[in-house]
Amino acid sequence: MKSPAPSQESLKSIRLPGRFGSYRIADEALNRFFSYAKQPGVKSGFAVPLPAPLGCQYFELTPSGAMSGALAAKFPDLASLKGFAVHNPAATIRLDYDGSKMHAEVIWEDKVYLAKPVDVQDGIVYIVYDRKESGDLKQPFEEKAGPRTMQSAQPGMQASPLPVR
Repeated sequence: MKSPAPSQESLKSIRLPGRFGSYRIADEALNRFFSYAKQPGVKSGFAVPLPAPLGCQYFELTPSGAMSGALAAKFPDLASLKGFAVHNPAATIRLDYDGSKMHAEVIWEDKVYLAKPVDVQDGIVYIVYDRKESGDLKQPFEEKAGPRTMQSAQPGMQASPLPVR
């Protein structure tokens, strides 16, 4: 649900990005969703309101496989999901949940969008923004593969460039 933007005065110690959308998600709804979606073999869907002109985008998710069975048993509230946009399979998402707060990262073409929780006086508001608005830089793994980043698997073999969408 769209929420009024948090004011800088209502925040504890976080600097807000230049532009962002703010949303509230009921804690019970997040708990139910992640309890279901983190089960092995389960496919689920998740909608993310991205900045204009993209608007709300729908993603198909599966468990990321980042946690071993033993780790998942030790920390049952943790969930890590990965997926792709239904209308743009080259766009990816990572969702992480610690049992009370969610973090998301969407890589859409040459942009990185983040959704992160912000503690305000009356609960949690999720802000969604283009990483460029925060001043943070892309991490190396967020760069698209291209002919210059490809290396041969064996010495003497030529790497063939992969198409970049």
